[in-house]
Amino acid sequence: CCLDCVLRLLQNVVEYFNKWAFVYVGIYGYPFVEAGKKVMTLFKQRGWTVIINDNLIRNALGLMSFVIALLSGFVPLMIVSLLHAGGVDKSEIQQWGLPIFSICFTIGLIFSTTVMSIIDSAVCTIIVCFAEAPHDLDVNHSTHSRNMREAWNEVYQIQI
Repeated sequence: CCLDCVLRLLQNVVEYFNKWAFVYVGIYGYPFVEAGKKVMTLFKQRGWTVIINDNLIRNALGLMSFVIALLSGFVPLMIVSLLHAGGVDKSEIQQWGLPIFSICFTIGLIFSTTVMSIIDSAVCTIIVCFAEAPHDLDVNHSTHSRNMREAWNEVYQIQI
């Protein structure tokens, strides 16, 4: 009985504290907990709770950030190796290779994650606005609205 109550409480907390609530706060200015309740109610009314859990954007953007970080680490390492190929001992390049890669990888990861988080926030905002007022998107951007509806219906078989 107590465990069931604790699990239900934990589920309510997790349900209302999510990235979608931040979007609602940004758009409408509600307090955070109220925004979490409103956005989850909106998604439940639309039948989109599975859809928001299936949002793969963050995974794709995370992979892109990792690839950018790898390139940010390898490219400077290759440039240093090529520039010093003739006049520098290989042991010196090997000695500095890991620090160069690590520093450049970290910088690349920080910058790319920052940019990708902006893109993720924009996508979340579009999804919330589309859930809140699909007709407004259709009136203002009919081509984008049609494309989103067609893609949405193809993947989720839900008419909007």
